[in-house]
Amino acid sequence: MTPTTIQLFAVHRGAQLTDSQMQKSLQTLPLEDQQRILRYRRWEDRQSGMLAAKLARKMLSDHLHVPASELQIRRTELGRPYLHGFAGWQGDFNVSHSGDWVFGGITTQGLLGVDVEGLREIEMEVSKHCYCPEERDELYSLDGAEQNAFFYVLWTMKEAYIKAIGTGLSTPLTSFGFDIPSLKEGKILLKDDSGVPQPQWHFQRYDVDDAYRFAICSDQQSLPGSITLLTRDEVLN
Repeated sequence: MTPTTIQLFAVHRGAQLTDSQMQKSLQTLPLEDQQRILRYRRWEDRQSGMLAAKLARKMLSDHLHVPASELQIRRTELGRPYLHGFAGWQGDFNVSHSGDWVFGGITTQGLLGVDVEGLREIEMEVSKHCYCPEERDELYSLDGAEQNAFFYVLWTMKEAYIKAIGTGLSTPLTSFGFDIPSLKEGKILLKDDSGVPQPQWHFQRYDVDDAYRFAICSDQQSLPGSITLLTRDEVLN
């Protein structure tokens, strides 16, 4: 059996592209992608959305040795992207963007979800809608920057999980959680809403930028130890 390979990539959004540069890049994407990207009101979000779409195609194109223009990426009813019409493909891919960063991953087998979030001030009331009691207790035991950072550690792992299973926010974030004693020991163990461990899911966190949190979730064990940084030109070209 061929071992599973997972690769992770990140690209910094960079300065604003000119209108002609943005238009040129958009024209290489399917109309559906173009329309979705142009719905963003801020140039930062449009540019990150475009880079995320380009990164997804680059990852698949490089792995499958197929021109990006020939790839058919479709979305489920819940909005999860997937590769359509490629015989023998048993893998998965996922992308995320927040602030200055675009983050993507591809696996040759199984399921994969990724998330990146920029650290910003939080309203702790939000935690009632996101975290289970054990997680909230730990969160409230912390202060200041430590509390803020832990909020996003949990958030990115939860987002990566619901992206891996393809349900998005239709799965309540309070319906699953992470074992706090395990987290304190540097281990990540998912539990369902009854507290039953779900060891078939594997997680990894990455340090790329102190102002951001990056996380991956997969049903495959062979998670990479680092993220490959790409230049913007490498993604656009």
